[in-house]
Amino acid sequence: MKTQHGFSSALIAGAVALAVIGGLLVVQTKRLETCKTEYAAFVSETKRLGEEAERKKKEQEADDLKEKEKADAELTTLRADNLSLDQRLRDERARGRALSKPSVRAPSAERACFKGTLLDAAIARLIEETSTANTRLDGEVSEIVGRGQDAVSGLDTAKKWAQETLKPPTP
Repeated sequence: MKTQHGFSSALIAGAVALAVIGGLLVVQTKRLETCKTEYAAFVSETKRLGEEAERKKKEQEADDLKEKEKADAELTTLRADNLSLDQRLRDERARGRALSKPSVRAPSAERACFKGTLLDAAIARLIEETSTANTRLDGEVSEIVGRGQDAVSGLDTAKKWAQETLKPPTP
């Protein structure tokens, strides 16, 4: 009888152990399913956020490209305007009189005493020398001014583009 009692105790203990293991297995299976569901939700949300960030990045890049093209067009216009103004100023200086008008208080040409041929030669030589020097100087100064204005226009355009690009995004 003792063996029978020991056998039934072992059987009961085995059944209890099997029930506990089965219960633990059910609990672990539910936890695993919960983890799988949470992981799937995490992956889905991460993918959605990544796609949204990528979309916003592409939109921002497109906006930046439009702003850059606008700034480049503005710079091209400014440079063309500067060249046009430079040429117009050169043309106006070239059309100007070689000698300035006499002052209001100067005596009239009728009262001046000079030898015409010597004066004419001296004036012609002075005009030629001054004109040559002025033309060379004018070209050099115009080039310096043109380069400086081009640099200023480029810098202004870059600053404007940077300010527009770095504006905080509107919600």
